[in-house]
Amino acid sequence: MINKTLIACSLALILTGCGGGGGDTSTGQTPAPTPTPTPTEPVVVNTGDLVAEDNFTFRTDIDLTLSLATIPPGSGVVNVYHDYDFHDVVNDIYYPNYLTRVISFHPETTTSVEFQVSKNWEHLVVEFVPTNASGVEMYKKLDLSNETTLEFEF
Repeated sequence: MINKTLIACSLALILTGCGGGGGDTSTGQTPAPTPTPTPTEPVVVNTGDLVAEDNFTFRTDIDLTLSLATIPPGSGVVNVYHDYDFHDVVNDIYYPNYLTRVISFHPETTTSVEFQVSKNWEHLVVEFVPTNASGVEMYKKLDLSNETTLEFEF
């Protein structure tokens, strides 16, 4: 059994495709073609003519001082990363992307480090890795702002 809708659609397509000349049959003339617009000449800018604002800079980094408010118990290393791989929502722990390490330091030696961060970074992930069996790994996510000094504790 042939579908009546299919036959009706096919017939409509055939009749549409076999239409007349499309011109005005009362005068026997076809309409004039629409003119194609001419392309405009591209504007060439000489780079020597470009002028930058006085405060413009290509630098995308900011000098930051990171300070540890309290030293974690036991000896260990503090690693700073600019991205994380996983956020444990239950324990609210951000585990770092280990390919994005920025700096490492020993909190027994210094509790403050200076380094550069990109203006494109939104946060830092700080990790404490103990160097003995009595220590515990700790993580902290720090949101970056326009501040040049960040103090934190685990």
